[in-house]
Amino acid sequence: MKTTFLDFEQPIAELETRIEELLDFLDIRSHAHLPVKALSGGFQRRLSIALSLMNGPELLILDEPTTGVDPVSRVELWRLLAGAAAGGAAVALATTYLDEAERAATVLVLDQGRALLAGTPEEVLAAVPGKVVEAQARPQGVPAWRRGARWRAWSPDGSPLPGATEVAMDLEDAVVVAQLAREQRSAA
Repeated sequence: MKTTFLDFEQPIAELETRIEELLDFLDIRSHAHLPVKALSGGFQRRLSIALSLMNGPELLILDEPTTGVDPVSRVELWRLLAGAAAGGAAVALATTYLDEAERAATVLVLDQGRALLAGTPEEVLAAVPGKVVEAQARPQGVPAWRRGARWRAWSPDGSPLPGATEVAMDLEDAVVVAQLAREQRSAA
């Protein structure tokens, strides 16, 4: 016997097995009896992604799936998404968290609706001109920004800055430098 679920035909036994797997994977079996509105935001997000995975989609499009979610739920959501991708699904998502974007195979960073950076995270980092350095005090004469308790600065030509040490850049640094480089080109 088949049933229709989200406009897909799936054998009932297969659907029930998938529901059981997802309840266990998400560790929400103890909450299965509750109405959705009684679940926390993290549980609701995990449940909505689980529902979108019920029929093994080939394409999953998500808009900021981890925004406003606690760190533990965020890890669980990424496990779900990684599992979907490993199972062959193409996963496209929008996020404001650059540490999440670093997990992607391809990144497109938008600034005011225009492409700022594009490529694999490695390609994006390799394309950053100059060097990024870190210092205790704000470096003078170069663009600088706070990063935690320390300062980061961009040396466009790669020359060393007094009192600063070169750091391994991440996507956050690359975005800042790309914006600074765009501003410099616009001012010229």
